[in-house]
Amino acid sequence: FRSLLEVEVTRAQVFHRKLALVMVRFEGAAQVAWRLHGPKIQKQLRPVDRIGLYAQDTLEILRVEATYEDVDALVNGIAPPIAGDGPRFYCGVAFFPDAARSGEELIAVARKAAMAAGPANPRQTVLPGNSSRAGGTIASDKKEDADGPVVGSPAMKAIYQTVDRVAQA
Repeated sequence: FRSLLEVEVTRAQVFHRKLALVMVRFEGAAQVAWRLHGPKIQKQLRPVDRIGLYAQDTLEILRVEATYEDVDALVNGIAPPIAGDGPRFYCGVAFFPDAARSGEELIAVARKAAMAAGPANPRQTVLPGNSSRAGGTIASDKKEDADGPVVGSPAMKAIYQTVDRVAQA
């Protein structure tokens, strides 16, 4: 899965397309939940999408050429609002290049979002700038330069914004 993810990240970078990594974490009897609900999840995937087992209780889904709306519909189909005592599914979503710039970073960000999801917010999405959005829809109009620097510090982001303004002048 990881080698395929790296290939798809490279392809997405070359063709300036988005891809999404969705981590689905099962709460409770993970093996039972996977056997019962795995086929339902697989039916929602396209032939080009890939699914893998990240851990005993966690699946990873690679959605290539993804749009926010497309992934939102997929996640809502996997982790609808929780009702009753049935199995609980929590999803973490990260987009390339918005939230991460490599396959390993994408996995780390999506995993962190999946771990942050819980009963109150079963869906966590990492948006551009590594901010997250709980539940609801995935929405962002912000575009990032795929060839730009990877900067996490707010102070460094401010410096790069100043450099961009000066360069335009």
